[in-house]
Amino acid sequence: MLICRRMPPDVQVTIGRISERLPTGVTVRERQRADLAAEVALLNRYSRPAERRDVADAERWESLADPSEVRLRLVLESGGALVGVSGAGDGGKWRPPDGSWGIWVRLEDAWKRKGIGTVLAEALERFARKSGAPSLTAGVRGDEQEGIAFAEQRAYKEFHRRQSSYLDLATFDASRFEDPAAIAERAGIRLASYEELAAAAPSGDQLRRSIHELHSAAWVDVPTPEIPAPPSLEDLSRFIFDSPTFEPRATTFALRGDDLVGLTLADVNGSGIGYTFMTGVRKDARGHGLALAMKLRAIAVLKSRGVELFGTTNDKDNAPMLSVNHKLGYVPEPPSIRLKKAL
Repeated sequence: MLICRRMPPDVQVTIGRISERLPTGVTVRERQRADLAAEVALLNRYSRPAERRDVADAERWESLADPSEVRLRLVLESGGALVGVSGAGDGGKWRPPDGSWGIWVRLEDAWKRKGIGTVLAEALERFARKSGAPSLTAGVRGDEQEGIAFAEQRAYKEFHRRQSSYLDLATFDASRFEDPAAIAERAGIRLASYEELAAAAPSGDQLRRSIHELHSAAWVDVPTPEIPAPPSLEDLSRFIFDSPTFEPRATTFALRGDDLVGLTLADVNGSGIGYTFMTGVRKDARGHGLALAMKLRAIAVLKSRGVELFGTTNDKDNAPMLSVNHKLGYVPEPPSIRLKKAL
């Protein structure tokens, strides 16, 4: 289901301003639950291969949304068909420390260069400013030069990049690498799946608390500007462990004795695409190839169950993980360019 959110009072005023300036044949309205399937289809047409999802995935993410978030989501239609999605929001509990809002616009190619993007951007920027946003951030694919130019013309300036990439598991040759268990053993470490640890743990709650502690330590080391606080144990459980797409056999941990020192969290979405949410190693256990070993183990499990694509996303300054992914043969996609505009 969709979560009801607090909304500023001028939503209809914003929609009215947009409607007055749209070209003939295009209408705008608030996005509704019934728009989800068409929205997913539109976004998938412009998504990277490892980022495509199905409606069930989208519904799950909607159910996890923060009710306190202030945001406006819009759809554009022509002839009864959805031709664009747009919106702005403060991120709720996931807002950056500086309080900046996010803004997004995606139009069908046939409706670009008709002034629609300008109309949407102006109205949403005004909406965010009146709602108290100090600045706005937007993401543009590195191969969408038109989108980059549009953002820069509106005074958005690049402040960060992230790199998505994917591994073709159908052609992945594990024989090029040492056995992952052997890599770990040299450092006095053993590898185990979440499934194995959960079966042996006296308390599932205690296991999740230990994982949460390690995840939080890895989270703050991610070289992302203005990173929000790590998710709570409750949120980590909701997003990862209790998700129907969580892959407990491929999710892998490195242990020194009974202590968790490394993790890689794996997921397989409704489109059958695997994804790594986080790979991290505690500082005192780094330098032994544990990230590579954990990912090799996860790859073997996913490949055995027929997963063909395994995606991941890393910050441009995360040289250690980018190096691991390069060794494994991940194919990089155009970067995600993050831009910001002060309001």
